[in-house]
Amino acid sequence: MYGRINENGALETYGKRYVRVGRRLVVNPDKEVMLSLGYKPIEASEAPTAGRGEALVLDYVDKGDRIEAVFSIIRR
Repeated sequence: MYGRINENGALETYGKRYVRVGRRLVVNPDKEVMLSLGYKPIEASEAPTAGRGEALVLDYVDKGDRIEAVFSIIRR
């Protein structure tokens, strides 16, 4: 899955089968096209299990060549 972090810090995921590059419509874009549009691969590890009175929080961090999903547990 590909995504990018927008100017508000939120993750935007690529969910279509095509992208526009200038005046061209590219169907099933490859990695190079996605990277040129600012999209990066999203890597996620397995989510930990939250116990009673805990909540699971998911943040996305731009690591330069990829976007990493980082899980943390907070107490409520």
